[in-house]
Amino acid sequence: MIHVKINKAVRIIIFLTATAFILSSANAKKIPGQIVDRQGNILEVIFNIPFGFLSSEPNFEKIQYRIAYYDAMKNKRILKPDEASEIIFNNKKEEIRMLSRPNSIGAGSIFFTNTHIFLRLKIDGKLKLFNYYYTQNSTTYNSSTGAMTGSHPYTFAKYVLQIGEETLLQPRGLAFRKDMLSYIIDCPEVIRMIEERELRKGDLEIIVQQYNAKCSGN
Repeated sequence: MIHVKINKAVRIIIFLTATAFILSSANAKKIPGQIVDRQGNILEVIFNIPFGFLSSEPNFEKIQYRIAYYDAMKNKRILKPDEASEIIFNNKKEEIRMLSRPNSIGAGSIFFTNTHIFLRLKIDGKLKLFNYYYTQNSTTYNSSTGAMTGSHPYTFAKYVLQIGEETLLQPRGLAFRKDMLSYIIDCPEVIRMIEERELRKGDLEIIVQQYNAKCSGN
């Protein structure tokens, strides 16, 4: 009986894995784009962009670690963030730029061995704002039984900052002010606005814009 149960569990795992692979492959779209190598050379390619199931948004979480593309000879290749400076493509007329950065935020898992990660650029400038994507399971509380049920995976985006070539900063929720005040130390005007609570955690995009407008020449 135990042997039968194990075989059934294995079959279920294989089925779910195969289904996930098929859905992922089926949702990939061939989109023209560019690879900027470490020397600044631009290579025109056709990316094989993965999309979420029934989603119009690229699967940025997957792209962070690797992306498939077709070269001029139509050979399919895999690009990792250690091997390029940037990748560029368009989705729904929006230009998507993902820059390779040292993985100092501990992204990925034990299966991810690259030293760099592609981060989606949201605001460019001396102070850059990136999105980092990750999946987290969400559970529902059943008030009648007092149990947590229904685990569902959701993809979330976290902001990541970088001034010039400095180490990436992922501002902490409860320590947001402390993290920001120590990171943008060369911009007293924006520091003042944070200290006086004119700008708060929910205003991070405005903080980045203000820094680039007032202190990018520092």
